[in-house]
This record gives sequence, C-alpha cells and structure tokens, in this order.
Amino acid sequence: MTRKIQGEFEMASLNYESGAQALARSFVKKLVNHEENPRFPHGQTTHNLWLPYAMKSAVFNAVTDDLGGAAFPTSDMAEEYYSSQDKDGRLWKDVTDHSEKTLRLFLPNFFGTMFFMLKNEITFRTFLGNRSTVLMAMGDIEEAEKHLFEVDELSEP
Repeated sequence: MTRKIQGEFEMASLNYESGAQALARSFVKKLVNHEENPRFPHGQTTHNLWLPYAMKSAVFNAVTDDLGGAAFPTSDMAEEYYSSQDKDGRLWKDVTDHSEKTLRLFLPNFFGTMFFMLKNEITFRTFLGNRSTVLMAMGDIEEAEKHLFEVDELSEP
C-alpha cells in the first residue's frame, strides 16, 4: 500500500503479485498428499487468474522436494479423473520420465483443491482487488477489470 500511496504503481503491482504468490505457496506447503483427501470439483473463473498462482506453486513444490520438475494433467486426464468413481484424493504422484528424472505429476485434484483454498481466502481476493486499483492507476483498464471480475467470481458462494 505504501508503494501505491507514493505513486510507485508498478512496484505496488509487483508487491501484490508477490504477496498472492507467497500465499499460494504457503497453501501448497501445508498440503498432505493422501488418498483420503477430499476430491474437489474443477474450479474455473472467466479469466482463471488464480491458475498461474497454483501452477507456480506446484513447480515450487516439486523443486523444493528436489525433483527434476513438474508435470500437469492434460484435459483428457482431468475428464477421466472427474468422471471416475474412484475416491482417491491424492494431489500428485511422482513419476520417472524417459531420462530417468523424477517428475511430480500434479493430479486434477491438486487444482480443485487450490481453487477451493484460494477462493475461500479473503487475503488472496484482497491482493487481486488491490492489484486491480494499481493496474487502473497505471492505465491498464482491461487487466484491472479482469482482476475485479475475478474477485467478484471468487466471492460468490
């Protein structure tokens, strides 16, 4: 907020962005990968601004566990997962690729879980809302409106 008050809008925008990313990473650090986790439905907003935070946090998770990288489900994998009657609530599984590197494959439930967590966290919505005001001050009206719309959608019950 200080950067915003001082008229340093670009720095303020970066600070809000960093805060939202740190919050998402803190959620991932708390996750326990267990088959008895609840299965959350696929979450979606019009602009899916929440998704890069979840993806960057997934990569952070894989790197801090000293793995070779992260892999993400295809849309076919997600459809199969959500149509399955299986109750497995795992968030990821570690797999070996063709070069013998271990990758963390994030399952669809990881994204459903992250959506649920971010949607229900007022601080995340506040970061997006505050960033929208800074973007507006910078003249990036279209991006500011996307952020406000995302806040509205995430605020819906």
